[in-house]
Amino acid sequence: MSADDIKTWVEIIQGALTSLGIILAGWWSIFTFGLGRSFAPNVILEVTLSNIVELGSTKGVILSIKAKNIGKTRIKKETCKITCIPVYTDSTDSNDKREFKRLDPDEKKVLEILPRQYEILNSHDSLEPEEEAKEDLLLEVNNVSVLKAGVTFYGHKYLWGRKQQWTTYAVLDLQKLNSSSNQKGVLYE
Repeated sequence: MSADDIKTWVEIIQGALTSLGIILAGWWSIFTFGLGRSFAPNVILEVTLSNIVELGSTKGVILSIKAKNIGKTRIKKETCKITCIPVYTDSTDSNDKREFKRLDPDEKKVLEILPRQYEILNSHDSLEPEEEAKEDLLLEVNNVSVLKAGVTFYGHKYLWGRKQQWTTYAVLDLQKLNSSSNQKGVLYE
């Protein structure tokens, strides 16, 4: 073989490998940015206040939690947790006269009245496309009038990706459930 023949074969191999690299890069980008996003699971979470019940001398509420996979593939559930925090209207700064004060949960009162976190939807280990999981949770709230509830659904991670997580929050007014203006009792979702 002469030097020109070797050079010709090297250029042929180099061109073939370059073409193969371009084809593989195109396939990867279509899968990652096109098909991967459109076929990814997507979970929608909803928290509503169903009912207020009397538990002897204390008051309880029933929260309805719903998770629905609106994506096109199944999502394996690692865990699903709800965190409930009472919100109190008494401000720690009595000299603050602004109209819109942020109402922050009092951590000491949280520990006295409500446990911090619950694991929910234990009967489901995965959600198929368009599958819906529901659970009702009974909480003892005593004299709490406003409750902040946050639900987080954790899915198993992909082989090459990060852990999946979906979160929603709702501020629930326990006084408005019985009024006709807001049957769900949801102030903010």
